[in-house]
Amino acid sequence: KLFIMLRSIHISNKIIKTKLNNRIMSNNQVIINFSSHSNNYLSTTLDTKLRNDVKLLGSILGNIIKNNDESVYEAVEKLRKLGREWRSPNGDPEAFSNMVNEVKTYDANKLIGVSRAFTHFLALANSAENHHRVRRLRASLLDSGSNSALPLKVDSCAGSINKLKHEMKISNEDIANALTSQYVEIVLTAHP
Repeated sequence: KLFIMLRSIHISNKIIKTKLNNRIMSNNQVIINFSSHSNNYLSTTLDTKLRNDVKLLGSILGNIIKNNDESVYEAVEKLRKLGREWRSPNGDPEAFSNMVNEVKTYDANKLIGVSRAFTHFLALANSAENHHRVRRLRASLLDSGSNSALPLKVDSCAGSINKLKHEMKISNEDIANALTSQYVEIVLTAHP
């Protein structure tokens, strides 16, 4: 299963490798990449907070794994090191093969432990990114000076209503009438 996961990561990495450039650091080493946003609305402070969150959660998880099963911890660290070698700008093309060969030597218990370790790390990184998204929205809302609970993004409900009121000069009454007289019809479709 871990080989299939590594192969899947290999294929996915080839597809998105050029898009990833915002590196999250742990002990001066890359542990995971997040894509940058082209409109640069993230401040360095917020990016640092995300890096710190991922670093903290990864460190806590690493300590738990190390206390529970040091051989799994060492295996995870070795795979991470090989992954960094493979993915670096001047990456070692043999590093992926070395990862696969390393995984082939693991017994079932070690495979389960390593798989769980990477699964938990990715879940924690996703949680940190979700928390960061909320943090970013909150900062955007505070920066906008709005009294609304919703951020004034162009593609949001609040942004659309703001545009209707201020740019298109439509009255509050007309907007309220349009919103309350909408007809919604549910359509069920089958997708493969």
